[in-house]
Amino acid sequence: MTKPVIGVCEVNTNLQDALESVGKTKSNNSDEGWGWVVTFGGFTISWIMSIAMVSFGVVYSTFLQDIRTSGTLSAWIYTIAMVNANIVGYMFGPLVDELGWRTVAFVSGLLYAAGFIMSAFSTTAWFLLFSFSFVTGSSIRILLDSATLVITHYFTSWRTLAISIALSGIGVGQMVMAPVITMLLEEYGFRGATLILGGIALNCCVAAMVFHPVEWHRKNSHTIITGDSKKEETTVITTKRGEESCLRRILRIALTNMKMFKSSSVSIVASKMALSVSVFFNVFTTVPFAMQQEGFGARESSFCILVAGGCNLGARVLTAFLSCCPKLRVRIVFTCGVFLAAIALIGFNVAENLIGKCTALGLIGASYGMTASLYSLLIIDELGLHMLSSVLSINSLLTGIYILIIGPLVGMIRDLSGSYVASLYFCVVVFLLCGVHGLLIPAAFVMDQHRDTAHHQKASHHQHTEHMAVQDILQHPQQTTSGDPYQQRIRQ
Repeated sequence: MTKPVIGVCEVNTNLQDALESVGKTKSNNSDEGWGWVVTFGGFTISWIMSIAMVSFGVVYSTFLQDIRTSGTLSAWIYTIAMVNANIVGYMFGPLVDELGWRTVAFVSGLLYAAGFIMSAFSTTAWFLLFSFSFVTGSSIRILLDSATLVITHYFTSWRTLAISIALSGIGVGQMVMAPVITMLLEEYGFRGATLILGGIALNCCVAAMVFHPVEWHRKNSHTIITGDSKKEETTVITTKRGEESCLRRILRIALTNMKMFKSSSVSIVASKMALSVSVFFNVFTTVPFAMQQEGFGARESSFCILVAGGCNLGARVLTAFLSCCPKLRVRIVFTCGVFLAAIALIGFNVAENLIGKCTALGLIGASYGMTASLYSLLIIDELGLHMLSSVLSINSLLTGIYILIIGPLVGMIRDLSGSYVASLYFCVVVFLLCGVHGLLIPAAFVMDQHRDTAHHQKASHHQHTEHMAVQDILQHPQQTTSGDPYQQRIRQ
């Protein structure tokens, strides 16, 4: 597929193309060896990262009830954590470009563990808002994206399988950690269980240490780039690095990424993924309350969530093997998964017994696993590997914004209608909108191609005009106006 030319990347286009060509020539040794060690490290980070989602419903909810925290404040603690995770995740691309995968993942692991350890000493909900929502929350998305990005650079033929294996850790964590956390809570209480979870979270730092630069494990890495273009680009980048501090470079890259919204294809791909994540988040937080309103107990709700987690894991594994087929289009599978979630959510609202509710939630969990395992692959397939970190940053920012918008809307609809069913039907509409959103990707590529063609034609016309003006001045120097600054610049 022809990839669009995106204006903000024009400065480093030659260097990126050269690096991509090098990766293709060395693909014969990039699907083996250390890449699978990196995949195991990504799997470890994924299942440890899921502790934040599982622990809030089990550990922190009990603590908040004991100190008689209002339901509104309790809901905002988790919502702010997810919003903060995605907004801070916007800095993922610039941080990785400047510091590397291993450093970013290691520091994020420290923050993730520090949030749990600090929460063990909390006495109020406001302190938990700081320790969980801001300290722990700020590292969740960066940790997950770090594991995903490094794996994509280690594989070519088995890239889809490796990413799916790493991301399947989320489903494993949701299934395994719920009973483990319950056992820790019964044995050691809130503070002891939270401290142990902080110790488990420190293993993210251990897993991050295997995220070596790809060049360390590639043969003949000394013949990376040849030609004058490499020398020129390297000189420009080295000069910029020498003139700017680390913080200024990170901020410059972050601001530059914002300009990528000018590309229709980037905006639609990032927005499609962000919209799906935000609506899945609201569905899974609303479903337990909807079941309790219909007369189901907490045990039945927990069982349905457990089934959804199992189907989530199964869908990730199945998608991993199916996506290895070269004829499979990631965009089509992703869109089908979103439409499946909309149909299953309608079935959940219509079902009246536990079996029907459980089956519908299982399908929703499967659709979430199907789409979540394809985020990075969708970016690579539609926009190219060199766009992965930047688009993930934009997607993270949009996800935080969408959660902040859709969450209050879901609550407002529930308050106005008096029923969680109306809120879930609103989520169905958003799912359908997300599916239709994906159908616009081919049109976005056409728009980008027309824009790039017009841009190149305008640039060529400008160059031709200047060339003709220079030739005219050189051929008729006596007609040159000495006071004309444009003609003086051409003469120089």
